[in-house]
Amino acid sequence: MEGEQLNDVVLKTLIHDWHPHLRAIVRGSDPTATFALSIRTTDPVRPWQPSRITILGDAAHTMTPGRGAGANTALRDAQLLCDKLVAVRDGDTELVEAIGTYEETMRRYSAVAVRESLQGMNDNGLDLKPLRRAMVSAGMRTAMRTVDRVPALKRRMARNLQRTLDSQAEKS
Repeated sequence: MEGEQLNDVVLKTLIHDWHPHLRAIVRGSDPTATFALSIRTTDPVRPWQPSRITILGDAAHTMTPGRGAGANTALRDAQLLCDKLVAVRDGDTELVEAIGTYEETMRRYSAVAVRESLQGMNDNGLDLKPLRRAMVSAGMRTAMRTVDRVPALKRRMARNLQRTLDSQAEKS
């Protein structure tokens, strides 16, 4: 489909019940700048022989925007790889061994993130009718605003999320 057709489909089928201001953005957009985007996700990456070269982020684990976890997972990759390279610099391990450990760990947690992002794109099977979607959205916004304003809750949520992700990665 061309841009005008895509905009029409979006307006009539995807966002017909959204706020008028959001629909106005689509109506006011340049149809020549509208295009279909294929969203892809990777299968879990099989282990490979570690070397002095490695990958991170989308090169290792492309995922849907279903949970908004792609950039966070890439940042986690970068932090883990940095920690492993610092250990090499400090003489605690050899380079290829450190990269191999990074890759093994990254494959475990990224497989979980990829699977969850795909589930998020599929609404986890929830029946999100307009009223329910609005209630879920309002409840989530309220909860997240509360957590954001209470540092102890924010730290606890981050720890619990990390613990859950680590636990799921161990099971994979």
